[in-house]
Amino acid sequence: MSDTLVAIGANLPGADGSAPLATCRRAAAALDGILPGLRLIALSRWWATEPDPPTPARPGT
Repeated sequence: MSDTLVAIGANLPGADGSAPLATCRRAAAALDGILPGLRLIALSRWWATEPDPPTPARPGT
């Protein structure tokens, strides 16, 4: 058995208007058991940073 590190991030609201952090939490919970033998054993603290690129409407600038 090996360990796998998954990075999750979001900077836009969810389709239902939920905060990006709520989207990230749902994604982490959804990973637990999604495949046989895959189990969530640890979760780091959440970090909030500025979006990159700073203006989501203009990616790549």
